Amino acid sequence: MFFQKREYPLTAENVKKAVVVAGRGAEVLRDVAGIQAELLDGKHHPCPNCGGKDRFRVVDVRAGEVFCNHGCFGGRKKADVLAVVQTMRDVTFSEAVQMVAEYVGVKALGDNLRDSHFSFSKKHYVKNETENEKIVKKPPCKPKHDLVPEKPKAARKPVRVTHYDYEDGAGLPHLRVTRWDYADGTKEVRPSHWDAERGEYVPGIAGQLRVPFNAVEVKEAEIVFFVEGEKCAAALKAYLTQEVLAEMNPPCFPDEVAVTCVIGGVNGFTQELAVWFLGKTVYILPDHDNPGYRFAWEVKRKIEQAAVKHERPSQVTVFRWQPETPEKWDIADALEEYPDDVNHAVERSYA
Repeated sequence: MFFQKREYPLTAENVKKAVVVAGRGAEVLRDVAGIQAELLDGKHHPCPNCGGKDRFRVVDVRAGEVFCNHGCFGGRKKADVLAVVQTMRDVTFSEAVQMVAEYVGVKALGDNLRDSHFSFSKKHYVKNETENEKIVKKPPCKPKHDLVPEKPKAARKPVRVTHYDYEDGAGLPHLRVTRWDYADGTKEVRPSHWDAERGEYVPGIAGQLRVPFNAVEVKEAEIVFFVEGEKCAAALKAYLTQEVLAEMNPPCFPDEVAVTCVIGGVNGFTQELAVWFLGKTVYILPDHDNPGYRFAWEVKRKIEQAAVKHERPSQVTVFRWQPETPEKWDIADALEEYPDDVNHAVERSYA
């Protein structure tokens, strides 16, 4: 007499339930998603994906569910283990399901979790015509949990994928920001860091030393333009040609000027970043909205605090856009709208 095996489809719901039954949520987050173990204690930490300060925590260590105030795991603040793996490893949903299934050793739940996860009713006996004896056959039992095959949503295809590399002060690979732009105007931004042993960028920047964008140029420059986001930094840098710089007041040379930004917005600008701007003239060009101006003034405050502490004066100026400027307007918009006279969009500045 024996139990005949019965396999259940390898669906997302099955795999998530397998993680819960095995109690291996934290292991999956650590080993498959690549999140550092010290971030999995249930306390508030910097987000390993978006880099935001004090906005990430594990809410269910057994299931591997996490919470990020920014909603950077599939657009949801509370995300399951599959969404975390998909985001951190930059894979499709089906690939994330397969990766987690292989890690927890699930090929079919009927094989691996039969005794602990399924309830069996009375034995059903069937007639074996060849041996004329009764054998025990597992009935078409119903699992304790509904196993409804999940049809994953088709992954959106971006119209453009851009990588922005953050080198350290010596020009070596350090951090990277990848931006996905979609046809509906939405975007996704995910940071990663350079793993020298693996020779590649891996998801997350928690615990990594923060550096400004274009760090080598910032280190050598006398004048720094500070903007929000790598897209704006790249656009402004392309605009500041030698001819444009020669018309500035006072005129300057390309090696005297740098354009930069930081990862993580206002929460990402720390005192360790402020010291990069000591003894320099800094022009901050914020996004035209309340968060943008708050960010600009916070950056100015921290640079000036660091300047006093280290006795290296810095001149920091925050620019303001014209009142009629559309909300969320930024320097990239201005360069596109007024390619020949970007100053047309700037109303005044505040030292």
